Amino acid sequence: DERPTSAEYDRYVWLVSLLRDAGYDDQAIQRTHPFLIKDVQMSAIFGAACDSLERIARLVGAPQAERSQIARWRERSCKAVHDAWDEALGLALDTDLRTDERVRVRTSAGLCSLLVPDMDPAIVAGTEQTLFGPDFAGAPGLAFPVVLGTGRSSPEFRPRAYWRGPAGPVSNWPSRGW
Repeated sequence: DERPTSAEYDRYVWLVSLLRDAGYDDQAIQRTHPFLIKDVQMSAIFGAACDSLERIARLVGAPQAERSQIARWRERSCKAVHDAWDEALGLALDTDLRTDERVRVRTSAGLCSLLVPDMDPAIVAGTEQTLFGPDFAGAPGLAFPVVLGTGRSSPEFRPRAYWRGPAGPVSNWPSRGW
């Protein structure tokens, strides 16, 4: 019950086969692959990393042109997360680039607005409300307030599986004390 189903594994293998058949060429994949997602969490992580890199570049006296490039990357990534905010769900959402529609699944990745430097305070407050609400760390029946991988009320939630399941150790790693 804790593992992906055989059908899910078959889908994974099919997707990897398509990548192999495209020769792992980014342009070929972007033209032909049926699964093309703009991942909001990766944008948030990249934006946060660029923020740190900007501070390091300033400390070491990196050339202004390099610092400006890093700033542009940070601004673009952070804006992407800001623009992915969905007020109704209280999450930042991925985008399906084939349909140009938001992927409306409640996952912990949607909480990534909290990683973004200088995020709109209203979005931060909305994300915190979602984080501690009944779909994630405030879900009923939890022994501890951990972040669930998929929202408890979501039809995709699988209480015994690690994929779309309750909680993963990485998303709940303590920030101090270990």
